[in-house]
Amino acid sequence: MPHIEIKAFPRELTDEQETALAIVLTEVLEQHMQSKESAVSIALKYIPQAEWKASVWDTQIAPEMDDLIKKPGYKM
Repeated sequence: MPHIEIKAFPRELTDEQETALAIVLTEVLEQHMQSKESAVSIALKYIPQAEWKASVWDTQIAPEMDDLIKKPGYKM
């Protein structure tokens, strides 16, 4: 039951772009984790840039750096 939660600065994606993103991510999970399409859930949450450090970096990225399978190329 993979669940992906994407946090990003606000973007103006159309419904079609969001759907395309969900399809591609689902296909990746199907291929690499042998997940079924019906088992995948994906959330897209927009975090204002001014709130990123306190609400994402300090609480989710920095403390979990050793567990990340893709580390960011920036530091705060």
